[in-house]
Order: sequence, then structure tokens, then C-alpha cells
Amino acid sequence: NDCTNFVSQAIYKGGISTIKSGLILPHTSNDNWYYSDSKPSYTWGGADNFYKHFSYRAGIALSSSDLQVGNVVSVDFTGDGTIDHTIIITKTTGTTTNQQFVTYHTIDSNQMRNLKYFYDYNENVKLYGYEMDKVN
Repeated sequence: NDCTNFVSQAIYKGGISTIKSGLILPHTSNDNWYYSDSKPSYTWGGADNFYKHFSYRAGIALSSSDLQVGNVVSVDFTGDGTIDHTIIITKTTGTTTNQQFVTYHTIDSNQMRNLKYFYDYNENVKLYGYEMDKVN
């Protein structure tokens, strides 16, 4: 269960700045996103916490056609409102979901699946994409 940590490392290396504020239990606040060997933030490694942080910080894309390489997608496999998985778009051949390929880490996957695979997972699945160039 390392998907969100993997994506956090990728977007951090890509230039997204960390946020850490507060003195009492800063790692528990969804306002913070940072890594620390002693206590990383919940938003760094927890899929649902990551969603709560970046849905505010970057906003949710209006359409999957707005997503490009480097953008992140949160996946709610059951549609219950809790995010279960985090993936990153690492290749595109167009703007449709079958042309947007993702990489993720829990079961290592490098551009083996496209976004359409996740939409087809079941009828209840919900995907939330973030245009990372809009991160504040």
C-alpha cells in the first residue's frame, strides 16, 4: 500500500512544494503535505488524505480531457466517498481516457493501464484528477 507515497515522491521531484505548519501534530492536518523520516504527513502517504489536500490545493479537473502528463488521479473504487488509490499520468497519446496512461506503485505498474481501465473497473468507481500546474 505505497501508491500515494510513490505519487507524492514523483510530484515533489517534479517541483510541487511541501507545506508544513503548526506545532501540535502537524502530520495529522490535511492542510500539510510533507515528508519526514520521523513522521511524514498523512497527506503524503494516505490516499484519502492526499485527496482532501490536493482537491483544495489544486482543485478537481472538470474533465479527464483536461489531464496531461504529471497530473494525479485519485480513485474511489467503490464510490463510497473514500479514496482507495492514487495514480499519476505518465504518458498521453491524446485526450481521451484510453489515451492517458498511468503509473502507480502498490503493484508496480508503468504505463500498463490507461484511465479507461479504471473507469471500467465497476459502475460505482469515481475518479478525481488534479491539474498539478494549478497547485497553489
